[in-house]
Amino acid sequence: MALCTPITADIAFDCTAPSESGVKARVIVINYEDWKAATITVDAGTNEIDLITLAAGGTEAFEIQVPEPKHIIATDPLVIVGGVNGYRPQVQLSVNSISQANYEQIASTRFGKVVVIVELIEGRSILYGGWADATPEPSGVGMRLIEYPGNNLGDPDLGGVMQFTWGSSDTEPVNYMPAHLIASSFDIDTLLTPTA
Repeated sequence: MALCTPITADIAFDCTAPSESGVKARVIVINYEDWKAATITVDAGTNEIDLITLAAGGTEAFEIQVPEPKHIIATDPLVIVGGVNGYRPQVQLSVNSISQANYEQIASTRFGKVVVIVELIEGRSILYGGWADATPEPSGVGMRLIEYPGNNLGDPDLGGVMQFTWGSSDTEPVNYMPAHLIASSFDIDTLLTPTA
C-alpha cells in the first residue's frame, strides 16, 4: 500500500527577510507540445526547476507583456474531480492590444494548449499548467483558452484591451501537482530564442 508523503520539515517565518510579493508585467508562454518535449533539470535541494531546454529545431517560447502586473491573475486552486483532488491552474491576462493578428493567435489556443511562466518580483518564476515529475520530466495537462469575452470597444477603460483566460475546463483532467517554482538562477529569457 502506497503512503502519501507526510509533512517532514518545519516552516519558519523569517521576519528579517520575508518573501517579496508580486509579479512582473509579463508572462512567458510555451506551447504544450514543446513543453512536453523539453529537457528539464530540478535542484535536488529545493526541488525547483533549474533548467528548461526546449527541443532542437527552432522551438521557442513567446513573451506577452501587460501594462501593469495587476493585469496578470494566476491561480492554481485545489479541486476534487471524481473523488480525487488535483489542481486546476488558470492564468488571466489583460493585454493592451486590438491587433487582429494577436486576436487570432490567442483564439487559436482554444484548440491547442499552453503552459505559462509567471515571473515573480523576488527573482524566481512559477510555471502554471505544468510541473516536473521525479524523473525529472515535463508533466502536467497544460491549459487552453477557456474564457475570451472579447472586447467592449465602446468602454473607455477596456476598449483597447484584449482580456482572456487560459485554464482547464471541468471536463478536463487536473494536474496532480501544484504550479512549479523555477529557480532564480535560470534565465527564462533564454526560452525566447529559437533553438538550433
